[in-house]
Amino acid sequence: MFRKKMIVRAFGLGLASAVMVLAQDGGQPGKTKSDNGEGAKSAADQREIHAADLHLTQNLQAAIRADKSLSPDARNVKISSQGGRVTLKGRVRSEEEAQKIVAKAIVLTSSDGNVDNQLSVKLVNTK
Repeated sequence: MFRKKMIVRAFGLGLASAVMVLAQDGGQPGKTKSDNGEGAKSAADQREIHAADLHLTQNLQAAIRADKSLSPDARNVKISSQGGRVTLKGRVRSEEEAQKIVAKAIVLTSSDGNVDNQLSVKLVNTK
């Protein structure tokens, strides 16, 4: 009860905020969602996932940059990964370049379902 009074006083008019804080932790000091068994990942698990995503991104960047058949635009596409899913963004000069990049991503992720292709083909002026 003392904790509730202190939170309400600390927030003053932000009573809704104080209520939300209490509702999130169940009103029990020192308890977090992961303590409540709600399936939250531990910090160690999150670090492992982050490290795996970073490794995946770096490997894909290296594979793309090593392919000298790709244009400079294609070798500099933006690559991000989260939870093993790769997102490709940027402009390439042709559909063939986009396909090459996506193919490299599929090989590294072991699944085409883990590749979000947001690449666009740059229109080339023919005049």
